[in-house]
Amino acid sequence: KEAYPGNYGDFIGIAPNANLIVLKALNYQGVGNISNVIKAIDYAISVKGTYKIRVMNLSLGAPVLQSYKTDPLCQAVERAVKAGIVVVCSAGNYGHNNVIVGYEPSGKPIYQTVFGGITSPGNDPLVITVGATKNPQESILKWHYDPTMGTNVVDIDANPRPLRRTDLEISGFSSRGPTLVDGLIKPDLVAPCIKVFGA
Repeated sequence: KEAYPGNYGDFIGIAPNANLIVLKALNYQGVGNISNVIKAIDYAISVKGTYKIRVMNLSLGAPVLQSYKTDPLCQAVERAVKAGIVVVCSAGNYGHNNVIVGYEPSGKPIYQTVFGGITSPGNDPLVITVGATKNPQESILKWHYDPTMGTNVVDIDANPRPLRRTDLEISGFSSRGPTLVDGLIKPDLVAPCIKVFGA
């Protein structure tokens, strides 16, 4: 068991005052039916006014088997956008295959990049599709056992070096475009995703 040091409330996210409405459409393994996801999207649209829903996050994805113009999942997110909800979707986790093309100085394998891995509904032009970045110069976090917590904790640098845009690269696992079938440029933006701490 490992934990980050600190107490509840020591770390905050980017929107600490946001109210969340959580709709469960997948099981504990992240598996489910597209029909359940569509039902959840339609439910969120139906209660938009009641709960003041302004943004919908879909950190899930299905294979792209048809144009976004006919894909039922894409049609559902378009209904949400047309209802005034900003829809944010993950790009997917299909940024590489299992072919090793080299090794990092640490010995970690570098896998062959795959293009066209954006998942549905992230392939829809009306949603904001988000990919993942990493800092390749990031030092490996060091863990130690903290007897007061009874678990391993990570040592955090109290004075980290400021991160610049040029320090980042697309994470190997993060899906890249263009989208299958429609050939759209995606993702729309990328953001740090590995070992991210609040402020």
